Amino acid sequence: MTGQQYNLTLTIFFISYSLFEPLTNVLLKRLRPSIFIPIIMILWGIVMTLMGLVHNYQGLLAARWFLGITEA
Repeated sequence: MTGQQYNLTLTIFFISYSLFEPLTNVLLKRLRPSIFIPIIMILWGIVMTLMGLVHNYQGLLAARWFLGITEA
């Protein structure tokens, strides 16, 4: 992986995080925290587990994108 590809994989996380943060704030207001927090914890765990199965650059970009969404 080149330096530019590495920087893009780091950047794509923050792009998805920034785009989905307002949506998750709205969802948190509509759902109770006792429902919302376990859902995002399970989704985060699934994404992190699947990130370990990535074997190419495109897969890493997709995994980092979904990690940003679940972190938001």
